[in-house]
Amino acid sequence: MWNTDLALEARDLASAARGDTQGVESQRYENFGVTVDEIRIINEKGERALGKRKGTYITLTLPEGFLYDDMLFENCANAISAEIAKLVKERDVLVAGLGNTAVTADSLGPLTADGVISTRHILKNMLPDSFGRVASVKCGVMGQTGIESADIIRGVCSQARPKAVVTVDALTARSVTRLAKTVQISDCGISPGSGVGNTRAELSKETIGLPVTAIGVPTIVGGATLVADTAHELCNADRNELYKLSKDKLSGFFVTPKDIDIISERMSRLISVSFNMFAHGLEFAEAVSFMN
Repeated sequence: MWNTDLALEARDLASAARGDTQGVESQRYENFGVTVDEIRIINEKGERALGKRKGTYITLTLPEGFLYDDMLFENCANAISAEIAKLVKERDVLVAGLGNTAVTADSLGPLTADGVISTRHILKNMLPDSFGRVASVKCGVMGQTGIESADIIRGVCSQARPKAVVTVDALTARSVTRLAKTVQISDCGISPGSGVGNTRAELSKETIGLPVTAIGVPTIVGGATLVADTAHELCNADRNELYKLSKDKLSGFFVTPKDIDIISERMSRLISVSFNMFAHGLEFAEAVSFMN
C-alpha cells in the first residue's frame, strides 16, 4: 500500500488497481478558480477500497505560483474558507495545531494555530457581531510532551467547552506534484503520524466527543515513492513492483522541498487566514488586517 494521507490519491490508486471503486462517490468542480475534488466514502466497501474512514474528503489543488502571487493567494483563501464552511457547522471552535515546531516539515499545525484569531477570552459585546467564539492550542508531539494530542485536546475541551474541533497537521503525499500544492479538509478526524508510520491516538468524534474536522497539507513524500517513480521514468519498469522492492529499505526515509521553511510559513498563513474568514465572517483584506 502506497503511503499517502490524501483520499484523492488513495482513490486514484485503488481505481488504477481495481477499476471501479464501490462505496466511493466523487465530484470535481471549481471554486474561485481552484480545482476542488470532493470524495465521499459512504460504506465499508469504500473504507476497505481506500483504506480511509467513512466520511467526506475535500481536496483543493492550488494553482501554480499561489504562494507568491497576491491575487492567487486571495483566491485560494476564499476557496478554502468556502470549503471549510461546508464541513464545520459551528463557529464555537477549538483549533488544535498538531506537529513539531522543531521539525520544519511538521510545523504547519503549530504555525497555523499562531495565526488563528482567538476570541474566547474576549467579552462578546466587545467584538463585532460576525465574530465566532474561537480558542486555539498547540499540542506538540508525544516525544516533547509525553502526552497524546488526543488527551490534550480532550482536556482543553473539558474547560473551553467548544462545540467543534478543527485540527491542522502536515500530511504525507504519494506524488511530489502535490507537495505544498494541495489542501485536504475532512469531517472524519485524523490519526496523527499515520502517514510516516508513527500512528498516534485517533482524533475523531468517537474519541473527542465533538465533531472533528481535519485540515492538512502534504509536506513530505516517502523515499520509496521517489525511487519507484524515478526508476519507472528511466526504464519503464512496473511502478508498484519497484515500490514494493524499495519500501522495506527506505521505510524510514522521507523527502521534503528544500524551501520548506518558506512553504510552511506561507501555507500556515493561508490556512489561518482562510479559517479566520470562515470563523469570524471576514473578507480576505479584513482577516489579513486583523492578523497583522
